[in-house]
Amino acid sequence: MKKNILTIDMDFMSNIYLQHHSAFVGGLVTDNYWNKVLDLSGTTRNSFVDNKHNLMYIFNVFMGVMKNNDNIVFGTFHDSILNHIDLDRKEDEYYVVNIDHHHDISYAPVHSLESSKYGECGEANWIAVLGSRLKEYTWVRNLNSVLFQGVTDFSFYFPLLKDAPDLKNTEWDLVYVALSPNYTADDHWFYYFMLIDLFETFKGRKAVVDVERYTEIVSKYI
Repeated sequence: MKKNILTIDMDFMSNIYLQHHSAFVGGLVTDNYWNKVLDLSGTTRNSFVDNKHNLMYIFNVFMGVMKNNDNIVFGTFHDSILNHIDLDRKEDEYYVVNIDHHHDISYAPVHSLESSKYGECGEANWIAVLGSRLKEYTWVRNLNSVLFQGVTDFSFYFPLLKDAPDLKNTEWDLVYVALSPNYTADDHWFYYFMLIDLFETFKGRKAVVDVERYTEIVSKYI
């Protein structure tokens, strides 16, 4: 059965400062995480410039799909989307659109090992866990996003925002919004909570907010 999945990562609007802080982000998020990023990069919070154009796109897409779709989930981490996909349903085929600064397929050999051999993942490779049932993947990316260098078994499209498909009229089986606190500066987390507030006001019910991971990071296999 065809399953249409739309996911929005808030770090899509972080591409301006991620370009300068990429060497210092990633890993365990603590209360002092972003202060440490600033210390290591030798910059100040003035460097956390959000991409207002991308932010407006996120809000416009979200408001558009919210009207006609009920299965909307919010999550702290992007890999937690897999908690809301029934991977045991072998007859399902996935058609995924991901609005994200990162492609989330795999960035290192260990990511492929995690997803293919152990079925485990972090935020960098949750797409790969979908396996052969992923039939089509559209990644709406930034101009300065790092492109995927490997070969895929699924149809893979990676348009820039200006060439992104119209998403508002599709019937989505799942809409998932990720905060990604490793890559979205804490100065901008309130945008994520604004989306939750908009959902709860518009739908008149509490939002589903997943704060767990899909699996632990598989450092023992490195």
